[in-house]
Amino acid sequence: MFIARIFVFLLCLSWTLTGFAQQTLQTAKADSLLALLKNAGADTVKVKLLNELAAEYRFSQPLLHYDYATQAFQLAAEIGDVKGQTAANMNLYYYHFHRGNYTKALDYLQNNLSVQQNTRHDKDLLAAIYTNMAAVYSKGFKQYKNSLTYQYKALAMYKSLNDKQNTAQLYNNIADNYMKLKENLDSAMLMIDQAILIVKESQNNRALAGFLATKGEIYDQQGNYAQALATMQQAIEYKTKFRPVGVTYSLNVIGNIYLKQKQAAQALPYFEQALKRSFVYDTKEFRLRSYEGLAAAYKQLANYQNSLLYYQNYVALRDSLTDKESAQRMAVMESQHELEDQKSKIAMLEKDQALQNETANRQRLFLVVLVVVVIAVGFSLFVVMQSNKKQKATNFLLHQQRTEQEVLNEELRQVNEELATTVQFVNDQKNEIQRQSEDITSSIKYAKRIQTALLPFEEEFTQLVGAANYFVLFKPRDIVSGDFYWLHEVKDKEVIDSQAGDNQIITKFIVAVADCTGHGVPGALMSMIGHQLLLEIVEVRNITTPNLILSELHKQIMRTLKQQSEQDNTRDGMDISLCLVDKTTQTITFAGAMNPVYLVNHTAAQPTLVELKADKKPIGGFVFENETNQNRTFEQQIYSYNEPITLYLFTDGYKDQFGGAGKKKYKSSTFKNDLLTLCKQPMQAQGEKLGEQIEHWRLQAYEVQVDDITVVGVKLEL
Repeated sequence: MFIARIFVFLLCLSWTLTGFAQQTLQTAKADSLLALLKNAGADTVKVKLLNELAAEYRFSQPLLHYDYATQAFQLAAEIGDVKGQTAANMNLYYYHFHRGNYTKALDYLQNNLSVQQNTRHDKDLLAAIYTNMAAVYSKGFKQYKNSLTYQYKALAMYKSLNDKQNTAQLYNNIADNYMKLKENLDSAMLMIDQAILIVKESQNNRALAGFLATKGEIYDQQGNYAQALATMQQAIEYKTKFRPVGVTYSLNVIGNIYLKQKQAAQALPYFEQALKRSFVYDTKEFRLRSYEGLAAAYKQLANYQNSLLYYQNYVALRDSLTDKESAQRMAVMESQHELEDQKSKIAMLEKDQALQNETANRQRLFLVVLVVVVIAVGFSLFVVMQSNKKQKATNFLLHQQRTEQEVLNEELRQVNEELATTVQFVNDQKNEIQRQSEDITSSIKYAKRIQTALLPFEEEFTQLVGAANYFVLFKPRDIVSGDFYWLHEVKDKEVIDSQAGDNQIITKFIVAVADCTGHGVPGALMSMIGHQLLLEIVEVRNITTPNLILSELHKQIMRTLKQQSEQDNTRDGMDISLCLVDKTTQTITFAGAMNPVYLVNHTAAQPTLVELKADKKPIGGFVFENETNQNRTFEQQIYSYNEPITLYLFTDGYKDQFGGAGKKKYKSSTFKNDLLTLCKQPMQAQGEKLGEQIEHWRLQAYEVQVDDITVVGVKLEL
C-alpha cells in the first residue's frame, strides 16, 4: 500500500511538472507574439499575429482567445485579407463550439465554406471545415445522418491528399456515427476495419488502441459478445502501452458486456479495476460509469447493500459534476463581464491620460506666458481668455459625447434583449421539430413491425422449399419498404384427398416479388395493399394461374385506388414477378409485369442462365388506349426442368444502385455474372454474399442507397 501511494504521488508530481513546463513554454511564446504585435502595422502580418495569439490562448484563457480572434477578423475584413478572415473564422468556431454554442459555431464554418467555394480551393482547409461541420451536427445537434454527409466529403478530400492519418480518423468517426444511429452496423464494421488497416500499416499504435475499442463496441451492439470481449481486451493491451487513460473506459465497457449476459460475477473485477484507475488518472466521468456498473452488478447478484452503497456514490458524483458544470458556466459569464469592465476602465484611463497631457501642455504654455508677461501683460491676458473659451468648448464636447454614448448603450441593451428572445424562440422551435421528428420515426418503426409480420416467415419457406433451399435479401432504403415478397402453398384437392393427416406432401406453391411505387411510408402502404389483394385473389377466390392472378391484381389495384380515368389517374401501382412451381410436373409457370426472373442451371460444369422476360405493362398506374374497364391481360410462360435449378426473383433496386469507382449503376449484366459465380454455393451464403457485394459497391463511391433492394432465391430439387 505504501509503495502504491508513492507511485501515485510521483505520477501526480510528473503531471504537475509537465503541465508547468507546458504552461511556461506557452507563456513565452505568447509574450514573443505580443512583442511582435506592438510593432506591427495594420497589414496581413498583424492579422496573422492576432490569429496565432488566439490559437495560443484557445484552451488556457478562452476570453483572450475570443478577443484576439475578433480583432483578427475585423482587421482582415478592413484590408481584404481573405486568408486571415478564414483563420479568424476557425478560431471563433472553436470558441463557440467548446462553449456549446453550436448554432454560432456552424455559422463561422458556413462562412469559411462559402469563401472556399468562391475562391481557389484549399483542400486541407476544406477537409478541416467538413470535419468540424460533422462534429457540430453530431455532438451539438445529434443529427448523425447530416454528420455522415460531411464526414464522407472530408474523407474524399483526405484520401485525395493521401493524408492517411486523417483518413483513418474519418473512417473511425463514420463508424461511430453509424453506431449512434443504431443501424447499418455492417457499414460501421467495414469503416472501422479500413481505419485499423491504415494505422497498422503506419504503426500508429496510439490510434490503433482507440480504433480497436470502437470495433469492440460495434460487436457489442451487434450482440456478438464473444468477439466484443476479445477485441476490447486487445484494445486494453494497446491502451496500457500507448494511451493508459483510455484503459478505464474499456474496462467499463467489458463490465457492461458481462452485465448484458447476466454474468455479474465476471463483470465485478472489471468495474473495480476501472474505479481504481479513475482515482489514479482523475477521470471523474469514467468513475461515474464505474459506480453505476458496480451498483447494477451487485443488484444482479442480489447484494442490495453494496448495490445501494455504489448507487449513492454514483448519485453524489453525478450531482457534483452537474454543479461543477454550472459553476464553470457562471465563471465564464463573470469573466466575460470582468473583461468588458476592464475594457471600459482602460478606455476611461486613456481619456484621463489625454486630459492630463492636455493640462500639462496648458501649464507649460502658462509658464511661457509668465515669462512674457513682463514684456506684454495685455497679450498674456488675451491668451488666458482664449484658453478659458477653449476649455468650455472642450467640456461641452465631452458632455455631448457622454450623452451620445449613454444613448448607444441603451440601444445596444435593447438589441441584446431582442436577440436573446429570438434565440430562445429558435431553440424552442428546434426542440419542437426534434420532438416531432422522434415521434414520426417511432411511428414508422412501429409500422415496420407490422409490415414485417405480413412477410413470409422462415418456417413457411422451410415448409415449402426446405431450410437449405432458399435465401431472402431484403434491404429497405428507409425504415419501411415499398418492396415485398410473397409465398403461398397451392392446395391440390386430389392430392389432399389421397394423403391423410399431417403427412401430405406439398407439390405446388406460388412465390412472388413486387416493387411498389415509391419507397418509405408511401411505398409501404402500397406494399400492404398488394399483399392483401394477392391473399384475397389466391386464397379466397382460388385463382392460381399466374397471368390471371396479375390481371385480377391490376383490376383490384385500379378499383382500390380509384384509377377510373386519365383525369383520376394517380399512376400508383407496382411491378411484379410471379411463379407457380409444380414439383410433380417439374414445371415453372411465370407471369410478370415489368419484372423478369432468372433461372440458373448449376449442375453443369459451366452454369447457364435463362431469363424469362416480363410484359412491359405495370400493375395499376394508368390505362392503355386498347384497354377498357381496367382489364389488362398478361402473357405467361411455362418452363420445364429435368435437373436441379435455382429460381431468382428480384426488384430493380439491386441493379440500379450507384457506386464503384465511377459512380455508375450496378447493371443487370453484372448481377447476372454474380448469380452465375455464386450459384454453386449454399443458398444462405449466396444471399449474404450478394448483400455484401452491393454494400461494398455503394461504399466505394460513398453513395447512399437509392431504392429498396429485394432478391429471393429458391433452389428446386428433383
